[in-house]
Amino acid sequence: MRPIATSSAEAQGLRANAKATYVLRPIVVRHGEFAAPGCYNAAMFVRLVFILSLLGVVAGVSTVAWAQPSKKAAATARGHYKKGMKAYDLGRFEEAVMEFEAAYDLDENTAYLFNIAQAYRRGHNDTKALELYKTYLRKAPDATDRANVESIITEIERKIAQAAPPPAPPPAAPAPPVQTTQPSAVPVAAPAARVAGSAPSPADDHPGRALTIAGIATAGVGLAACATGVVFALRAKSKDDEAAKGVVYNPQLKKDADSARTYAYVSFIVGGVAVVTGTVLTILGVTAQGSPTGPAVTSVQPMLGPGTAGLALSGSF
Repeated sequence: MRPIATSSAEAQGLRANAKATYVLRPIVVRHGEFAAPGCYNAAMFVRLVFILSLLGVVAGVSTVAWAQPSKKAAATARGHYKKGMKAYDLGRFEEAVMEFEAAYDLDENTAYLFNIAQAYRRGHNDTKALELYKTYLRKAPDATDRANVESIITEIERKIAQAAPPPAPPPAAPAPPVQTTQPSAVPVAAPAARVAGSAPSPADDHPGRALTIAGIATAGVGLAACATGVVFALRAKSKDDEAAKGVVYNPQLKKDADSARTYAYVSFIVGGVAVVTGTVLTILGVTAQGSPTGPAVTSVQPMLGPGTAGLALSGSF
């Protein structure tokens, strides 16, 4: 039997000794019997199991809580999601991608990955869309729309393969050198000499025709200019008569008459020069048509001076 302690100090020493004894005493298994620790050891074992279980529950809850975004981050991510959907509906797919990516940075919801892939595909960026679709399936292997996403991936891969440029053909082998002989000179026939008495060229038939035509045309222009001068002269006379009949002097009539008179003088001068020039050219053309040596060399120059007008004709006939 265990002795009863007579004092508190002894009792404490016994509990301490007993505790030390129980803690350090191992489980002893003998042949034919089973020896286990006392009830104190069983209580410590239960406590240890409870503490470890509690620590495991706390660690699991902490891990789940750490993985979940905070309410503020989730609300901000939701705001980016709404902005991205608005930009997506308006066809601004680059802006939609930026908003969906900002939402995924705050809340790693795989739905945002799918939205990013959709925005890239609608924005004709097939390479990035393919990458994001595959990431979505990797992050959400049990997604309900997996079959649909896999069909989209197949379609994009086929589209990229068709858009790739075909491989360049191998370079062609160089052609063998061609054996050629030195070409012989091809004889060139000498131009046939003009036989005396042969038919002349069309230009030689009428050597003075061009001068005749030019002379007639120039004379016609001169006559038209003279007719214009007559019209202006009549207009000037009409204005002078109208001014003379008026009771009150009208300077405008005088001005109109002077202008018409000036135009008449200019028209007469130009017309006279043109008539004389045309006449001379016509005479020279007719003379050249009857001359075997061709047209004569002439030069006609108009001469204008204060109160005089005329032509200077020089040449050889």
